[in-house]
Amino acid sequence: MKTFQTKIIIVDHDEKLHLAYKSFLKEDERYKLLGIYKSINELLSNLGKVNPDIIISEASLQGISGIDGIDYIRKRKGHVKILIMSYENDFNLVREAFKKEANGYLSKPMNK
Repeated sequence: MKTFQTKIIIVDHDEKLHLAYKSFLKEDERYKLLGIYKSINELLSNLGKVNPDIIISEASLQGISGIDGIDYIRKRKGHVKILIMSYENDFNLVREAFKKEANGYLSKPMNK
């Protein structure tokens, strides 16, 4: 019996973490990694080709920030769950993410 896979996209400029994301998500058959992008612009240029259930985005990105990117993502994929992640444990950043209708906030680094 095939199980439902939650389709995930990650947006993180830190390429050192890309392999860790791939490895972690590959270990669990409940998740399918659709792609890892370094910027919101890169994500948006590919968003029409994929249909993720969840997008996990770094808050601080070059160009369009992950938090500002929430608006762009919602216009194209209103149903998708959006999680913002950051090294910063700043309540104002968390509040801004939720004002933009993020579904959650994760602190980095994340461990198994």
